[in-house]
Amino acid sequence: MDEKFRSAKKVDALTGVALEHFMDSHQTLESDCIALELTSSLATVRKIRAVLTGSDPTYSSLHSLHIELEGRLIDEAEAKVFLALNIREADIYNNPRKGWEEIVERFPDTVTDIEEASKCFALSRYAAAIFHSVQVVEVGLIDLGKLIGTTDPCPVGPQPRIAYRVSSRKGMIPARRLSGGILPFLSKYTERSRD
Repeated sequence: MDEKFRSAKKVDALTGVALEHFMDSHQTLESDCIALELTSSLATVRKIRAVLTGSDPTYSSLHSLHIELEGRLIDEAEAKVFLALNIREADIYNNPRKGWEEIVERFPDTVTDIEEASKCFALSRYAAAIFHSVQVVEVGLIDLGKLIGTTDPCPVGPQPRIAYRVSSRKGMIPARRLSGGILPFLSKYTERSRD
């Protein structure tokens, strides 16, 4: 009987390459739990790592902890919302100023709305993307209003009066006066919105 028990104990022992594999995989899992803010799962992973670094770790000593870890991972994952973006959407989200450098340089007040419009667009939140895009256009319209001498006391914004002034005086502004300011802004805006 003692021989069978010793043999079973040897099979249950976690040593060598298997122990190294468990150590490495649980170290990675610990980092992932930290990054994903899975605090309950992290506590169990740390318990498992403590067993692995202790004296004579065995498969059976890890069994109940792995069952606990599985339950915690499922519970915590169900409480999270994961969004997936395709490559193009991820690029827009991670580089919200891409393609807008000239506009940001000319109109620094547009930075926040450009970034938010890009991120909202990448997340398919089109109404929010339009809202922020209109905010960007407003900055350009204010500058255009200054250029054509329109002042608008309306606290909401100058769009209606400036748009009327531009449409009612076609040809009033020579193209050479627009080329350094508002035209690059408007062309970049329409180019980006077509993508």
